[in-house]
Amino acid sequence: MNMRILERYIFKELITPYWFTLLVSLFFLTVGRMAQVAKYLFQASVSLKDIIELIIFAIPRLSTYALPLASVVSITIAMNRMASCNELIAIEGSGIPVRGLPKPFLLFTSFNTIIALCITVTILHHTNTLFREKIINIGKTSVTAIFQEGTFIDSLPGFILYFQKVFPGNFTAEGVYMEDLRNDKTGFTVLAQKASFSYDPSQEAIVFNLEKGTIIRSSEHNVSGQVVEFERYELTVSVGELFRELSRASSTKWEMSMKELWHASFTAKTLEERSRYGIEFHTRIVMPFLSVILGMMMVSLFTSSQSHKILSSFSAFKVLIGFGLFLLFYIMISLGKGLAEEGVISPITAVYGPTGIFLMCLAYLWIKPRNISRKR
Repeated sequence: MNMRILERYIFKELITPYWFTLLVSLFFLTVGRMAQVAKYLFQASVSLKDIIELIIFAIPRLSTYALPLASVVSITIAMNRMASCNELIAIEGSGIPVRGLPKPFLLFTSFNTIIALCITVTILHHTNTLFREKIINIGKTSVTAIFQEGTFIDSLPGFILYFQKVFPGNFTAEGVYMEDLRNDKTGFTVLAQKASFSYDPSQEAIVFNLEKGTIIRSSEHNVSGQVVEFERYELTVSVGELFRELSRASSTKWEMSMKELWHASFTAKTLEERSRYGIEFHTRIVMPFLSVILGMMMVSLFTSSQSHKILSSFSAFKVLIGFGLFLLFYIMISLGKGLAEEGVISPITAVYGPTGIFLMCLAYLWIKPRNISRKR
């Protein structure tokens, strides 16, 4: 059998399960990502264009998990089908050594690794920034939608709000309680029978028009106070700080380039921050190479004589093996991250420790005998 013909045949066997697994995994990962920001989407008047943009911006981050998973699962499916039809034995019987079989799989996983590495190194931090900015813009256009009746609301920095009844159709409320916590030395509480509210984008502020209520001011330790009744009172609450806090919270490791992460892993103020940045830096390097590591582990499992015999006894579960290996690696990395953030181990050990274990398993499988037909 000509090796080029065999390589083209293997590539054809890989393409269909690869694209199917990639699309399915991206779909479920995207659904999960959208669920994390569902409160913004459901409360806002989000257009189809906004949703499409969010999905596009989310895909690069999600693909860092989907690409290796699709690679290893597609190899598992292809090798399982070839093994179940005795094609591996036929290939060996045609004079092609089993040790030469992994070559097309290595090319396939290497190409997948290059794509994933390009994403993590070049565009990942840009798309993460665009995703956050899009969420913030959606939140600004629908900031008044956070007001819910019968619930204490602390989403606005420095304020606690409560509305007995909310009428979202005309942006009004009844039974209003507002507590201003921005000043530690003086307290400021407003009780009103009715209120209407609107968002002023020019000031990045919510304007409350309160009717028939009371303002209660108190000094530090409640030494003195003042009570003022009013018929109408307009209160402007800036929400610019709310979005700036969201911006600062999200524009950390996810939106930093590889160079910035490397620098921050040495210069951050606390050990926890240095560990967090270091873990993110090394994880972006390791994740793309999972395609090669896990993919070649599956090839070695199917072409190793002893492993081939074991896998034949569990044919119904072969397809789950690749997914299981990916899940195991993710769990090990997650445990390592937790230990590194607590200062127990270094970020390098947290990330490259599981990688080294899997590489040793791959090396062990690689040196095992590969004469499948002789051991059957």
